[in-house]
Amino acid sequence: MPSGPLLTPTKWLALGLIALVVGGLIFLAGVGLGSHREIFLSSQGGMMGGSREFSAFGIPLPHVFIMRGGHGAVGAIQSVASSSLVVSLRDGGAQTILVASTTVIETPNGPAHLAALQAGQHIVVIGEPHEAGDRISARLIRVLQ
Repeated sequence: MPSGPLLTPTKWLALGLIALVVGGLIFLAGVGLGSHREIFLSSQGGMMGGSREFSAFGIPLPHVFIMRGGHGAVGAIQSVASSSLVVSLRDGGAQTILVASTTVIETPNGPAHLAALQAGQHIVVIGEPHEAGDRISARLIRVLQ
């Protein structure tokens, strides 16, 4: 039987290089999958209503705002009524948002009610299209500022 170390420094170096190559291949596979996912999502209309941005008014949005099949709006509040509000969109249009008792409204200071919202505040809305087709029934309203 040979006496001496089981793994010589040359063998350690070879094992280290193999581990480095395998790790690099795994990393490149992850990058490739991520880029294919981004291409797929952008071909399906992208994130949040066709926008490929992950921010609103320069404020990065967490991934919780990116919902499959969700409808929403990003803009400044024009007016607030008892069960709805109107949002000025970035493209110059306006969107009516219907607010139900189940709608979650979040502000930087915590949960709020519709009456606490004011014209000029920037918001992100996630919801479903209303039966009439020209409105959004809000599930979540997030006040950005």
